[in-house]
Amino acid sequence: MISIMVILPSFLSPVLKQSLVTSRSIICLKNLDNLGSITALYIDDYSQYFPPPGWDGSKPQREVRKHIDYGITWDDRLSDYDDRELSLASKQEIQLGTQNMDVNHSAYQIYVCPEDDIARTNNYLDDASAPRTYAINGNGTKYRGFLRETTETAIGSGGFSVRIDEIDDTQGTIYLAELPSKHTKMGTYTLPNIRIPRESMRYYPDGRTGLHGALKGSYLFTDGHALLLSMPDTVSSSHYFFNSGWKAGDKMWTRQYD
Repeated sequence: MISIMVILPSFLSPVLKQSLVTSRSIICLKNLDNLGSITALYIDDYSQYFPPPGWDGSKPQREVRKHIDYGITWDDRLSDYDDRELSLASKQEIQLGTQNMDVNHSAYQIYVCPEDDIARTNNYLDDASAPRTYAINGNGTKYRGFLRETTETAIGSGGFSVRIDEIDDTQGTIYLAELPSKHTKMGTYTLPNIRIPRESMRYYPDGRTGLHGALKGSYLFTDGHALLLSMPDTVSSSHYFFNSGWKAGDKMWTRQYD
């Protein structure tokens, strides 16, 4: 009887561990569902435009500070709809790393996957700042992400965005994907967008290739539904996932197919 009781916990341990992983993945997908609902409210208020990601490294830091609205990140823009209700000044201050955030606010939890346990260290914001797991699929052209360069006043003084009616297949086009890194925090303009698909696996400090298992990630699509997928399955060929190359109109990462 004693030997059976000793063996039983060791037998159940992998099962329980897998159950916890599955539960955390479900919460992660629920987070993305919530972000999809919040984004829909933003789109209704901003002439059908998605939120731009914020500064992604394409402008010098001095230019970002000069044109401050350009640097407000997508997560701060959504604060008008997730109960944080940040003022414009607060969005600007957080983005520049000069204001502490109430990281215990429940709204911050939907921006981080429970599987994301990567310690954050960042020169822009203090260590108490909340992590951000998710990033926008966008690199400013129709073939690299679903966003494009624009100067529409509806989204501020620059950046890139797109109207939902400009997306050929909203059900099959990725909006948010996981980009966990020691640098990704709420309100900071470090890695707010994914520029190439393989970026969703390149920043893990411990050799992992996905938060939900090897090469597995959670994705929010532009129509608002979320899925857990094998990362290479999101492109037409694994070559385009593991390399920097892009194929015009490549599967789930682009908004147009011509």
